Amino acid sequence: MKISSILLGIQMGACAVNAAYLKQIGRHGSSITTTRNQARADVDQSCDPHKDELVQAMDEAETLLSIAKYHSNDANLVAKYFGNFENQQPNPVETIQAMSLYDASYANAGQPRESCNDPLQYCEEGVIAYSAMDQDVINFCTDFWNYVSLDEICNTVEADKGWVKAGIIVHELSHQVANTADICYGMDCTLDLAANNATAAINNADNYHFFALASYALNTTGDAECSATEIP
Repeated sequence: MKISSILLGIQMGACAVNAAYLKQIGRHGSSITTTRNQARADVDQSCDPHKDELVQAMDEAETLLSIAKYHSNDANLVAKYFGNFENQQPNPVETIQAMSLYDASYANAGQPRESCNDPLQYCEEGVIAYSAMDQDVINFCTDFWNYVSLDEICNTVEADKGWVKAGIIVHELSHQVANTADICYGMDCTLDLAANNATAAINNADNYHFFALASYALNTTGDAECSATEIP
C-alpha cells in the first residue's frame, strides 16, 4: 500500500480510492450488489433507507453542475478557484463541462454507481464519502446524511462552508472524471492553492466543490460569497 501524507490518496494494488476527510487506512475491496432504483442505474440496496435523500441529492448535484458549467465562462471566478493554470492538465473548465454531463436519471452508460454499504470499509470517523475509481463507485458514509440540501446555500449555510450533500457529490465526481486528489479541504485552502499553486488547485477535488457552490451562490443571490442570512 502506498500512502501519501500530503494527498491523502491511497493506492491499493489496482484499486485507487479518494475520500472526503479520509483517514490513512485501507483494506481490499469487495463486490457490490446493486439494484435499479426509480430508473436510476446501479444504486446499491444499502442506500434504500436513505433513498429519498439520495435521489434529491443526486438531482441537486446535477443542478449544481449545470450552474457551474454556465459560470465556467466567468474568467474571474475560474481564476479565483483555479489560478493561472494556462495549458496545464486537467483543464478545469473542461473538467467542469465533463462533470456537467452527470445525469441524475442515469440514462447514460458509464455513470458511477452509488453505494451506502461501505464496500471498502473506509467509513471511519470523519469520513463523509469516498470514490473507488477502479470500480466506478461513490460510497456515502453515515456522516453524509447530516449534510443539508442545496437550497440551504445562502439560507442557513454560507457558500464557503460546503455543508451540502450535492457539493460532496461534486467533490467525489471530480475524482471519477478527472482523477483529482485530496490535497486539502475547505475554502481557505482551495483559495490558497489557486493563488499560489495552480497545478495543485486544478488537481484538488475541493476546488471543484467550492467553485460549484460559489457558482450556485452567484446564480442565486448575485454574490459568490453570500452569507447565510441573505435569503430569509
